[in-house]
Amino acid sequence: MSKHRKEETTSGTEIDLGSGFVVDTDRDRLDIDQVHRWLSKDSEWAKDRTLETVSMAADASLNFGVYSDDGQQVGYARVVTDGVTCGWLCDAFIEPAVRDRGLGKTSRRRSSIRSHR
Repeated sequence: MSKHRKEETTSGTEIDLGSGFVVDTDRDRLDIDQVHRWLSKDSEWAKDRTLETVSMAADASLNFGVYSDDGQQVGYARVVTDGVTCGWLCDAFIEPAVRDRGLGKTSRRRSSIRSHR
């Protein structure tokens, strides 16, 4: 385990979002290479971010992967948090092919992103 990784991020909580999608907080389930591609190539805010930086940031955050019913990762977000009173949602990304289905909104509403614990 990375020195940056928090112990509580190693086991996940999976929540059904409906319409064949789930959100899961299991860090080990993330396709970090895909997350890196989304952030460094497709986002407006993280262009050219290195894989090492993406991985270290994920290790130090509470992560939320969005997955289709076939297990393919279609979204990502992370929360930087003290685990008690505050958290900062960042690097939220939904694969363009599945946008406009409310996945980002539903993920925030039905998962622990709001409580960041």
